Amino acid sequence: MRIKTDTEFSLIQRYLSPLAAEEEISQSFRDDAAYVTLSENEKLVISVDNYVEDRHFFMPPHMSYYQIAKRTLSCALSDLAAKAAQPFLYFMSLSLHDKDIENSLGEFCNGLKTLQDTYNIKLAGGDFTAANKNIHVNYTVLGTIPKNVMCLRKGAQIHDRIFVTGTIGEAYLGLQTMQNKIHASTDEKKQWVNAFLQPVPQFAYQDIIRQFATASMDISDGLLQDCQKLLKSSSVGADLYLDHIPLEKTTRNYVMKNMIRDSYPNILLPLVTGGDDYQILFTVGKDAIKDIKNYCTKHKNIIITEIGRVKDGPVELTLFYEGKEIDYSSINLGFSHFT
Repeated sequence: MRIKTDTEFSLIQRYLSPLAAEEEISQSFRDDAAYVTLSENEKLVISVDNYVEDRHFFMPPHMSYYQIAKRTLSCALSDLAAKAAQPFLYFMSLSLHDKDIENSLGEFCNGLKTLQDTYNIKLAGGDFTAANKNIHVNYTVLGTIPKNVMCLRKGAQIHDRIFVTGTIGEAYLGLQTMQNKIHASTDEKKQWVNAFLQPVPQFAYQDIIRQFATASMDISDGLLQDCQKLLKSSSVGADLYLDHIPLEKTTRNYVMKNMIRDSYPNILLPLVTGGDDYQILFTVGKDAIKDIKNYCTKHKNIIITEIGRVKDGPVELTLFYEGKEIDYSSINLGFSHFT
C-alpha cells in the first residue's frame, strides 16, 4: 500500500523548503542534519531538536529536572549517532518556570553535565528565558565526520538489506506504564521506564555505520514511520518482516503473555509504531552482508538484526509476518507532532 504523507513532512516541504540552503548543506530538509565543509578532510554535522513539556517529557513528580535534561539532550545527540558523527559542541535554548528557579536549573544542569562527561561534549552558548506555561528546551548539536563519509537517509539501493541496532519497543512500554495504560511487574516497569527516561545515543555503532551503511537514520517517531521516511528519501520500496523485529527479554515475555487476547502481529504493531527507541535504522548493500556479519562476530558488543529488504517498484513499505502480508492501513505508523 502507498505511503501516506505525514503532516509534519508536508508542512516542511510546502513552507520551509523554499527557504533552504543549497542541497549539499541542507539536504532539502529530507535528512536529520545539515552538513558544512570544514576542510578538505572534514565536515561539520548540525542537527536541531525542540522538546516541549507534556509532549516529549513530563514535569515533576513524574520526571525530575535531572531526568528531563538527560532525556532531551540524549534524544538530540541520537541524530548525530545515526550520522556516524563525533559530537563535540551543543547550543541550548531553555525556558523554565521562574518559581524555585535555583533548584530546577541546578538539577537540570547536573543532568547536562552527566551527558557532557559521558560524550566529551561542551555547551557553547544559547538562550535562557522564563516560561509562561509549558517549559521547553531546544538543542543545536554539532559533530564532525570525515568528508568522504555521508550517512544520509537517501542512499538506500534496490536489494539492500535493512538492519536495526539493539531492540525495539521498551520505551513505548515505559511510556504506557508511566501513564498507567498497562500493568507491569516490578522488573518490567524498571526495564521499560528506564528505556523511556534514559535513551542512549548509539555512538557505539559509529564505525559500523561509517563502513557499511548506504542509508541511515535514528528511530524516534516509530520504526515503521521512520522506515517510510528513509524509503521516501531514497525513492525505493521495501519488505519488512515483523517476526524479525528484535525484542528485549521482558518485552518478548509481555508479547507472549498478551497473545491470549490478540494475535502476535497485532501485539507487535504498537511496539514498531510507538517511537522513542533511539536505535539506528540503516541499510547495507547485499554484497557487504558477509563482511558486516564478520565484523559483528569480532565485535561482540555490536548487536544488529536484519529486518527487511529494499526493493524496486512504488515507494511502499510492505509488512510481513511469517511470510504473510499484514494489512496496516488502519493504524498510525508513528508519532505525529501535530495531533
